[in-house]
Amino acid sequence: MWERKKYQKKYQKKYQNKELLIFLDVDGVLNTTNSRITKYEIREENVSALGELQDKLVKRGYSVKVILSSTWRLGYDAVWEKCSPQMQKLLSRLEKVNIKLYDKTPIYKEQTRDVEIRRYLRGYQLEHEEFSYIILDDDVSIFQENVLEEMNFYKVNEHTGFTKKDADKLLKLFR
Repeated sequence: MWERKKYQKKYQKKYQNKELLIFLDVDGVLNTTNSRITKYEIREENVSALGELQDKLVKRGYSVKVILSSTWRLGYDAVWEKCSPQMQKLLSRLEKVNIKLYDKTPIYKEQTRDVEIRRYLRGYQLEHEEFSYIILDDDVSIFQENVLEEMNFYKVNEHTGFTKKDADKLLKLFR
């Protein structure tokens, strides 16, 4: 119990601003190790949990922007017709729960995902005064060691994907 309170206090200061960026991975977050048997199978319950999180944050006054940080961004384009078929399917599923992708992180060859996210944040910060962010991902191996805590990283269980339980935990951070 003490650890949870310590965790909440630590992160409440980070999440006081009302603009919130959610860096979204897909594999392991919106699909799971079980659903990967069928390629690109996005699980409805994972998408619904993310949609619920966004809805509740919006009701609390947050402006939520979802940024695609997944390798799925290779198939993403702001123009629907230019998206890969898998990406179009994902976008359709997200739209059903009122989630629209705001942007995607840049791709830098042979760089870790934290470097891509940090560069995105630096560029975003030039145009936006105050904002908060959180990274939803299941794979810590694509990040540099020892940067996850300082980067507002939330580890999703790859076997269950992002669940309502995860959404409830995150909501406690955003008062």
